[in-house]
Amino acid sequence: MGFDMSWFENAVIYQIYPRSFQDSNKDGVGDLGGIISRLDYISSLGVDAIWLSPIYKSPMRDFGYDVQDYRSIDPVFGTMDDFKQLVSKAHKLGIKVMLDMVLNHTSDLHNWFQRSELREGEYTDFYIWKDSIPNNWKACFGGSAWTYDEKRGQYYLHSFLPQQPDLNWHDESCRKAIFDEVRFYLEMGVDGFRLDVINSIGKDPQFRSNPFMFGETPRPYDMQNHIYDRNTEYTHKYVRELRSVLDSFDDRAMVGEIQVQGKGQMEQSASYMGKDNDELQLCFEFSLMKLRLNAKNLADVAKRWYELCSLSKGRTPCWVLSNHDNPRAISRVHNDERIARLLAIYLIIQRGASVIYYGEEIGMHSKDFPRKEIQDPVGKRYWPLNKGRDGERRPMQWDCSENMGFSIAEPWLEPDYSGNWRLRTVSSQQKDPASMYALYRSLIELKKSRTEISESDAVFSDMDRSGVLAYRFLKDGKCTAVILNMSRRTRTVRISDVAPSVSGLKVKVMSMNSFDKRIQIGPEGDIGLAPHLGVVLTN
Repeated sequence: MGFDMSWFENAVIYQIYPRSFQDSNKDGVGDLGGIISRLDYISSLGVDAIWLSPIYKSPMRDFGYDVQDYRSIDPVFGTMDDFKQLVSKAHKLGIKVMLDMVLNHTSDLHNWFQRSELREGEYTDFYIWKDSIPNNWKACFGGSAWTYDEKRGQYYLHSFLPQQPDLNWHDESCRKAIFDEVRFYLEMGVDGFRLDVINSIGKDPQFRSNPFMFGETPRPYDMQNHIYDRNTEYTHKYVRELRSVLDSFDDRAMVGEIQVQGKGQMEQSASYMGKDNDELQLCFEFSLMKLRLNAKNLADVAKRWYELCSLSKGRTPCWVLSNHDNPRAISRVHNDERIARLLAIYLIIQRGASVIYYGEEIGMHSKDFPRKEIQDPVGKRYWPLNKGRDGERRPMQWDCSENMGFSIAEPWLEPDYSGNWRLRTVSSQQKDPASMYALYRSLIELKKSRTEISESDAVFSDMDRSGVLAYRFLKDGKCTAVILNMSRRTRTVRISDVAPSVSGLKVKVMSMNSFDKRIQIGPEGDIGLAPHLGVVLTN
């Protein structure tokens, strides 16, 4: 008997960074028309939903994460009619649409902020104003989190750039206005939201100073323990209120970006699903973006994430390895495609939602830019300690034509022409049954077709010390087993050690199809795997 599931509980979500996906109007910047033209490609992958990084009207100080008007599409991306057309076509193809909602802050050009500067009516307290700097809070993008405003004669809070003032969620009128912006898109048919730094919305009302700590980097922001400018009890209260807005519509979902410190705080991330599962339906867990991608770390993170998001708790884990803020996973393993293929299996063959970052399915790399070419405000501020996020935002690699088929104009960022780039294009890989693209399609199809993956938590075998990651899903006699040899040596694994008392398991997917002659299942059920080779078995 199958579970009654919401669409997001076993979804594959495809993140699109619109500036870099496809240009349709020949200005070198990706846009909604370009995304519409590529929806058939996205559909061919078999994904369930797309998540669009911000497309709202913006001065682009932080490339859209500084919203000037939530209800307007920035002209660089198109028009509201273009967006409605995108939603309509995506839905016809069976693809859900999720928007990136930036609700911790706006642009200083937003009408709300300009009216708050003038102390105009209900907008007076839409932002956080103080007569003097009340604490030691630092801005994530550098400097103090407080800036003096000449018009108002007070300091305002900004967790990021000075041009990104923080909204005052403690003000009821402000919250009502925010929820109205959310309803605007829900009524339009948007299926959900990715919520930017959502755990920062409920600041400490006493504005106490954060205590000192030794951070992962020496920048002042990382040398504070952020217990008062994020993760307060008020944040959970306000997220529950936001959830109630979504619950007034049918089958909508939120996935939260939870800012954490160090190499991850899984318990903190999971807490935003709510004690009664009444907050976020999904939360990103970013530990694997900070840790080495080896068998032990992959196993440890997955086991703990399943504990925190278990079926018995009624929660859905969300899996991600790459995004627009962090180097692509393949480049964190020295652009070794063999390991990237193992990571693809790990990412997709899990219970819960799996998130693919555009180009991940064809093995696109991250590649830093020279200092003089950096556009990202983080890179401009912190180079060379942090060379910015431009490297993981390069244009999508469609084919071997001019600018890799992204645009006939000079692209806003140069495409990555390093190494064998011609093999890392959609057109090349769609013709190759052994390509990364083909592997992703096979994995997504398998995830959708095997109910034991969606209806049971993974059980891991204790093999990671030998460099082997092995786990299985079992439900009503149906079994899917994953064995990934992440070591540099050939390893032999007894299948019964991964899936005891299960018979009839056969290789369904291999990480490298061209290596099929190296797959040997012995008479005792032993399987020999070459270095950096993996398999998925089913019965």
